[in-house]
Amino acid sequence: MTRLTSLLALLLACATVGAGAANAETPALTHGPTLPDCGAQSVAPHELTLACGDGNYGLTNMAWTSWGSGRATGHGLASANDCSPTCAAGHFRTYRLTAVATTIKLCASGRTQYTRLVLTYGTKRPTGLKTTDRWTFACDAPGPGGSITPSSAHAQEGAKVTISGRAWATGADCSGKVVLSTAKGPFATVTPRRPSGSFHASWTARGTGAVIVIARETCVSASIGNRLWESTATVTIP
Repeated sequence: MTRLTSLLALLLACATVGAGAANAETPALTHGPTLPDCGAQSVAPHELTLACGDGNYGLTNMAWTSWGSGRATGHGLASANDCSPTCAAGHFRTYRLTAVATTIKLCASGRTQYTRLVLTYGTKRPTGLKTTDRWTFACDAPGPGGSITPSSAHAQEGAKVTISGRAWATGADCSGKVVLSTAKGPFATVTPRRPSGSFHASWTARGTGAVIVIARETCVSASIGNRLWESTATVTIP
């Protein structure tokens, strides 16, 4: 084998491994458990924004153990704006902490999510906080990010239903593709319009009862890691 052939074989092997790692992220994100990150969902997040309105409080440099169990423990830093003299003119300071994520619940989309997060500080902590800071995250809670709405909440079996999306991510860090599915599997992949992030797609109502339509888009950030944007809508078929 020539030196050039060996190099090409090595590059091909690296590409194959990389592709496998990327593909493996989708089941982890969609099946969880996840933690909400201002509308997105993350698995064992390296960074997590808690103050979604102004971004003045969050976690960074997090490393987790036992993720996926009933009790995941993370160690890292809280990053908080001291808002002195004002939040606009304040400085971000970091504090060591331990985070514990618990209470896994099954969301409407079939994804599982941690719904409680307890942060424990030592002697140093952000101004105004106690040693223990508790957070509760509702499953399927509405938030910033993409959403979907069916043209009708009720449809006859076999009828065409238009699924409209709005505010889906179109940035360079995101896939730019929204996968639409039901419990039976995907039925469409759509590309949101720029810059609105809107789209329209058709779905044929099948079966009877309440059918949940799920929309998902994945994003990858060098600093934050892999995130999932997800929205659900229910169509009742009599």
